[in-house]
Amino acid sequence: MKKIILILMLISISNLNAFNSQTLNQSIKFLKLGNTLREAGDYESSKDYLDKGYKQVNKSKDGYWSAIADEYLGYYYRDLSKSRLNENREYFKAMALAKFEVAMEKFEKLKRNQGKASIEKIKLEINNLKNNDLIDYKGLWLKNTYFTYDEKGLKKIPEDVSPKATYLSLVKNKFSSFPMELLKLKSIEYIDLSDNKLKELPNSIEYLIKLKVLKLKNNKLKDLPEEISYLPNLKYLDISNNGIKKIPDFLAKCKNLEILDLRKNNIPFEELKKLLQKIPNTQILHEKYIIESETGVFQEEDSNE
Repeated sequence: MKKIILILMLISISNLNAFNSQTLNQSIKFLKLGNTLREAGDYESSKDYLDKGYKQVNKSKDGYWSAIADEYLGYYYRDLSKSRLNENREYFKAMALAKFEVAMEKFEKLKRNQGKASIEKIKLEINNLKNNDLIDYKGLWLKNTYFTYDEKGLKKIPEDVSPKATYLSLVKNKFSSFPMELLKLKSIEYIDLSDNKLKELPNSIEYLIKLKVLKLKNNKLKDLPEEISYLPNLKYLDISNNGIKKIPDFLAKCKNLEILDLRKNNIPFEELKKLLQKIPNTQILHEKYIIESETGVFQEEDSNE
């Protein structure tokens, strides 16, 4: 009888460890996805995934990733506090400081200097926040680099956009074709042309070699030029809610792509899984699913269980 009880206890402990390991792995993926979305400027989705990861990582009681979760939330609030367009900057600044300080305390409790590099980074962030540095939320000097022209009814790029621009948002304007003036922006890293009426992209898009984020959701695209796969630094591509019905084979060449948002297109789900086999390090967003290499496919609505 004692042997049976012992065996049952060992099985129970083994199942619990497997559950904790699975929970931790999923929470890590949520945190990484949330942080990448933050870097791409998608703050609403970023906060959603960071909160999910934060909640689950605390269940796992992993000290290192618990500290990382607070650090990532600190970056999220820091970004919002740096936006010149945000009316709640002081609140977000306070939240950023609080999260960074909690993260630093957690890192300091870890053994073998596991969080030493993060501590140095966090100290610098806290110092910058307290001294009201002049760097914007992307870590770039605002002057001549950062431009936002959302909902201006534009059909062409404003003349005051500097050739040195690194960030350009043109959401909800009246562009029916890709503005070719963008090709002159040799330093551009972020372009958001969401909610326009774009029908196609030019082959010459390949010349935007520093581009990291390209957001084209809610347009009228039916396909993509192969030259988009020539962008060596592209990490985030959002082509959700367009008219794309087939995934072009050349997307498999985008080895540095971290997030590919294909939601609200007419793409067969099985086709997405085939693409994943070719770019296993890319997280593919499709309707209520996230597809990624290690855990396969899981539903967002089940992720809090």
